[in-house]
Amino acid sequence: MFDPVFDATTPVISQYTRADAFAAGTLVDALANDLATVTREHTSAITPQVSVALTQALNSTIDAAVRSVRVDRTGVWHDLLTMSGVYKTGKLVRGLAFAIHRAIQNGAAEKWRFPVVIGAETVTVIASIDAGDDGEPVVTLMLPEDD
Repeated sequence: MFDPVFDATTPVISQYTRADAFAAGTLVDALANDLATVTREHTSAITPQVSVALTQALNSTIDAAVRSVRVDRTGVWHDLLTMSGVYKTGKLVRGLAFAIHRAIQNGAAEKWRFPVVIGAETVTVIASIDAGDDGEPVVTLMLPEDD
């Protein structure tokens, strides 16, 4: 569990949780749709399974590539997860799982940027391992404007 940034005595002015973001469609659950199998392949070494999500903007970028270049949606997601791990750890196989495991062991959030080709264009993506609504480790992939 990650150390909370704020303690129980910190007054809350406004709160927008990860659950709120899923409900609003701002985040897409990568374990509850067509991306689930690929997501599990990249994170199965982590138990219990961590929540993995992508922002709606990144999801739309993937969908646009699928429509315009006719690439495979799950293939693009596989490439995103692979490259996120390679850029963080230098490991081609299970790199993302290793990065998640290391963040959990260190009890600290991790965030990094990496370039990846989506369709016909190179896009900068941010991968974030941070605390979820209950302090549990969660992974989010996003575009820079989503950060």
